[in-house]
Amino acid sequence: MGSRTVPGEWESHTATLVAWPTRESVWSPWMARAVEEYTALVNAIAVDESVVVICHPRDARQVRDLLPRNGHMLPHPIDDGWIRDNGPILVRGEDGAMVVDFDFNSWGSRFVPYAGDASVGGEVAEYFDLPIERVPFVLEGGAISTNGAGTAVVVEECVLNPNRNGPVTRQEFEAVVRRSLGIRHVIWVPYGLLEDLANTDGHVDNVAVFIGPGKLLAQTAPADNANHTRLAANLEVLANSRLAGGEAVEVQVVEHLPYAIMPDGSAQPAPYINFTLTNYSVILPTVGVDTDNAVARQFERIFAGRAVKFTPAVALTHGGGGPHCVTMQWPRL
Repeated sequence: MGSRTVPGEWESHTATLVAWPTRESVWSPWMARAVEEYTALVNAIAVDESVVVICHPRDARQVRDLLPRNGHMLPHPIDDGWIRDNGPILVRGEDGAMVVDFDFNSWGSRFVPYAGDASVGGEVAEYFDLPIERVPFVLEGGAISTNGAGTAVVVEECVLNPNRNGPVTRQEFEAVVRRSLGIRHVIWVPYGLLEDLANTDGHVDNVAVFIGPGKLLAQTAPADNANHTRLAANLEVLANSRLAGGEAVEVQVVEHLPYAIMPDGSAQPAPYINFTLTNYSVILPTVGVDTDNAVARQFERIFAGRAVKFTPAVALTHGGGGPHCVTMQWPRL
């Protein structure tokens, strides 16, 4: 295969993949609520495009009964519902499209077992009738955001954590994504969300995401928030960053960072930038806070021409993610 490109998430989709919530130890005591929220998200996506729900065979009857008209089911013995992280990435090349499947080790072996999640790439490649290239390197999809033109942004404390691939340097990481994804330039931000360290070591899709070939959305936090200094440091890096072609990055900021109250009384962040795109909409998480309206107006300006929708995400936040984490866009070929 010749030169490769990862299509931007904003490009036209054939479908969106969603993996069903599965691991009881993660979702208890809110499994029923998680199913409600996943169902709401699936229905919101299905208004705009096909949705493929990947589920454990034991959940097949439940999922089949909940599928919307243009929903499809792909049974596989998954361990949980985070297809962004354990699923494959579609790339385009001079010789056609293929599926790139990185190793998955459950965010540094945090949750076991994970063999079902680690093997889902082959099932997806077969479903879409595409060749697959397996890359013996751990990289979750939520740990990298690409601009569709050879640039990626990552969180250094996450992708270089030795619980993924042992000791790895920036140069070694860049060599892997250059060969596998066609990434010619990597922007290294230092920090993920403080609260995200316990689950993913700080995924980039909670702090900085590309929203166009030259545009990036960055999360900030007020001065009284524990993430303030960390996110300010990220913003300083981004403000001085360049794209693969040498152009400056246009950075827009999301100032609001909502929190959801968990069953144990703790508060966990539910960042708006953990959104998912469909062909006609941008779907943001909501945990019922009063900043939703202001953020909706901001996203209407950012994604002009797309409808802004909210999907309930209290249980998703409890599980450790948001709409972006439980979906994977499948670009149109």
